[in-house]
Amino acid sequence: MAAPAQAPRIRGATVATVDPQLRALVGLGNPGKAYAATRHNVGFMAIDRLAARQGAAWSAKFNGQFGRCRLAGPQGEVDLALLQPLTFMNCSGHPTQQMCAFFGYKPAELLIFHDDLDLAFGRVQIKVGGGHGGHNGLRSLVAQLGDGAFVRVRGAVKVMCHLMFGLLALTAVQLFHLLE
Repeated sequence: MAAPAQAPRIRGATVATVDPQLRALVGLGNPGKAYAATRHNVGFMAIDRLAARQGAAWSAKFNGQFGRCRLAGPQGEVDLALLQPLTFMNCSGHPTQQMCAFFGYKPAELLIFHDDLDLAFGRVQIKVGGGHGGHNGLRSLVAQLGDGAFVRVRGAVKVMCHLMFGLLALTAVQLFHLLE
């Protein structure tokens, strides 16, 4: 069997090792038309794009928008849950914890997309674990999950959509290699 294609390294990305048992992607944002195109909603935008590309259907569940999709993974196709918490950014932990409790997911099986004002323009970071760094959405997740061991994809606000969309264009296999 041929080796999986190597993912391109993203300039300026912090790379860490992650267990390839990814189960869910969570995009942080704020609900409503007033926030739809704001910097805080890049997490929603990234998940929306993936859902559309993979033909995932949304339903109201876990106090958010919930969907499922299948992506190629290191050992075959991976079934992933998609979640957009609709409780506003600062309370994202409640819906995420509800989903994790329902399916038995651990924090380390989550990948969280979110904005970050503190990064230099043009940078993106992929990080496993850590604190909230002053981000209220992450603060809520860490508090509700009891653990900050999830994967975070964060970037400078002005370029975040392009970088997230680039990451979502990768297959799951390529994403896992990028995180190695």
